[in-house]
Amino acid sequence: MNDVLMLLKQREIAGTLLPYEVIKTLRLTSEVRHITEFAGHRGLYTAVFLLVMNKDVYASLDGVQRRALNAQSGAVIAAEWGRIWDDFEEIGRDDFVAAGGVVTFVKNDHYEEWVAASLPAIESWLAKTHRNGIDGAKLIRSAKQLVAKYSMLARP
Repeated sequence: MNDVLMLLKQREIAGTLLPYEVIKTLRLTSEVRHITEFAGHRGLYTAVFLLVMNKDVYASLDGVQRRALNAQSGAVIAAEWGRIWDDFEEIGRDDFVAAGGVVTFVKNDHYEEWVAASLPAIESWLAKTHRNGIDGAKLIRSAKQLVAKYSMLARP
């Protein structure tokens, strides 16, 4: 992140992919003046948050402790964390706009134009994974299926 900050401040890069809240936190409002955001449920990225526990440690807990942990985990808690994250993004977007930043929303047919424009990068990545003996297309399909599955679970 430090390299990105330095390069932005030196105007050596013209853009980056950051969540809204870091703009204010890292004092980037003078460097970042325009943001392009994908409207609706299809964002540019999917964030993954993991809260994990060692299986042996979990197994060593008594039933009351495991039930307490189970009650505070899973899809319901993940959906709540997602809503909290979305709230942080909204606060960050509002702060950015209040500081004079401009947000452009990509939506409808324009979304498909962005998808089409990204195809050369995807094809390049697929070729690279293939050269390394990895089925990149299968990874992409699996990732899309998982995002779709868990995105639907998270919707109220």
